[in-house]
Amino acid sequence: MEGNEVRNQRWDYAIVKATCYGFLPVPAFALLLQFERLEFPDYFEVSGGVVFLLLSLSIYLIITLLGWLLIGFPLHHIFVKYFDASWYAYIGSLIILSTLMFLWDGQMPFYTFLIFAGIQVVTFRLNVFKNKDHNQKVQSTRNARRLT
Repeated sequence: MEGNEVRNQRWDYAIVKATCYGFLPVPAFALLLQFERLEFPDYFEVSGGVVFLLLSLSIYLIITLLGWLLIGFPLHHIFVKYFDASWYAYIGSLIILSTLMFLWDGQMPFYTFLIFAGIQVVTFRLNVFKNKDHNQKVQSTRNARRLT
């Protein structure tokens, strides 16, 4: 990885986007369970669903923060330094960590970890090396086209 690419990492943007995209399966799953019964929910069921989403969001954010601090950032640093930020390193680490989760506690944590961490890993890797000047380049290209 060239020094210029390492300096152009967008940590904040990539982490926020990965965390937000990683949470999307939770409300989708809750809505799926809600509409599975084919009944219109009453007020108490709706308020219970809102409480469920808020609790799951807070727990998800705590677990995600700990995961990024203890696993994600150190692995990303190692991948950039020794593996040139290869996709194989990111996906391989996801497979290894998921397998360890499966061996440790059975199938449900394995699938849950694989879904949430997989979405976060892919989203993070896609966004962390995007050039910071992308919007400025697009804007200058549009301005150049207008002048011609």
